[in-house]
Amino acid sequence: NLPAKHKMIAPRYQDIPPQKIRVAETVGMKVTVIAGEWRGVKGPVETIWPVEYFDVKLLPGARFEHDVPDGHTVVAYPYYGSATAPGETSLAIRISTGFLAVFSDSGKLRITATERGMDFLLLIGKPIKEASGSIDQATEVRRLCGPDFILLSGDDSLTLPTLAVGGNGIISV
Repeated sequence: NLPAKHKMIAPRYQDIPPQKIRVAETVGMKVTVIAGEWRGVKGPVETIWPVEYFDVKLLPGARFEHDVPDGHTVVAYPYYGSATAPGETSLAIRISTGFLAVFSDSGKLRITATERGMDFLLLIGKPIKEASGSIDQATEVRRLCGPDFILLSGDDSLTLPTLAVGGNGIISV
């Protein structure tokens, strides 16, 4: 997804050959930087919106740390092993293969591998919180994206108008 001012830009493709992918190595870990920057190593993918994307491999007991900008969301997807990370209380949470861990606080992210180590994909991005409240915009989105795009209203009072222009439902909190 992109902010409204970038939604209708022309699609672009970035050819990233393997030799342009940068890897940072330090004691107990290897971090492949695809987008964003980690410890001075910058990834080759250029993004329009603030996004970081790393493939992290931790040896047993190794700790990955990264400063997360204010207001950003962090998603970790382990594909091997397990780790712990500080939870919202003083207790640690366990992250393991096949489960998605979502962190919503900014500050210092700390993930410590357990006895097997852990390999995981890490995505960090600034959420796009942008509701227009415009039925005209919803109509244009439906026209451009077609019926396979799920169009939802986030405003109870706009549910019926959104459904009338081809919307699929509502997200209500």
